[in-house]
Amino acid sequence: MNESQLVPAGSEDRRSGSSTKLAHHVERIPAEVFNVNARDRDWVAVHAPAAGDLPAATPAERRAVADCAKPFHLCVGWGDTPFTRSYDRAKARGWTTSEIACGHDVMLDHPEALTAELLGVASAAG
Repeated sequence: MNESQLVPAGSEDRRSGSSTKLAHHVERIPAEVFNVNARDRDWVAVHAPAAGDLPAATPAERRAVADCAKPFHLCVGWGDTPFTRSYDRAKARGWTTSEIACGHDVMLDHPEALTAELLGVASAAG
């Protein structure tokens, strides 16, 4: 295991503002699993956060986005995506949904398509 696979000790707990001493190891999911394009795989392997490495949204943050436009862009070019159920739920709840044929990291594979989708959602929201 290398140091990019560890959750850093001393991470701040955003919910309480306190500092925590995390000592557990979190394995990174290989970029190949998400069909990250070959050109960007090495970068993603080093820089993408490990599962469990991101802080959860606070209640205030969740309330702040409750009435915002909710886009869900499903990346459909990487096999059996675990996000299909979430996409179907979002669509059923009236979210703005779209599918983009690429691996999991659409911002690397098709940044222009993602930008167009997000600008469309923003302009529709007013």
